[in-house]
Amino acid sequence: MTQPPAARDAGITLIEMLVALAIFALVGLASFTTLDTIINVQKRTDNRLERLSQIDRALVVFSRDLQQSEPLSLTLAEGVLRTETDGGRRYRSYLAAENTMVRESGERFDDTPVRQTLFGPLRGLSFRVLSASGTWSDSWPVENGIYPKGVELTLTLDEDREVLRLVALPQVVTP
Repeated sequence: MTQPPAARDAGITLIEMLVALAIFALVGLASFTTLDTIINVQKRTDNRLERLSQIDRALVVFSRDLQQSEPLSLTLAEGVLRTETDGGRRYRSYLAAENTMVRESGERFDDTPVRQTLFGPLRGLSFRVLSASGTWSDSWPVENGIYPKGVELTLTLDEDREVLRLVALPQVVTP
């Protein structure tokens, strides 16, 4: 027959309990540290993705507006790019204001354009126009008879990184 265990063999000792609690605490601490790191990485990733999304939205609006514009109406002076659509009845302008990229749009004789902030903050915004003869210009028009083929937009971000977008303008039909 089997004898019942002696009183000293029953249960666990205080030392065994303390060792188990210490191991459980270390596992819990490691899990918490890992979870905290994952949450911080997710926040940084979400912020970067949101910023990229804002940049992409601004570039899509800019590209779409230029592709719908009338190339011969394009002007670039003092850092402001302006185009017209609908036979000159509507216009759209792009400029830097208060460290942001701003789009203004309105009717030709309307004194109060609609102002929309497309992206910010940024350190700089610049435009260049590519002529049909293949030369770049920081102002437009440069001379009569030459039409624009494309526009280059450069956004200088806070991190001293540049985003460059080159947009081809609709072709000018010459008789």
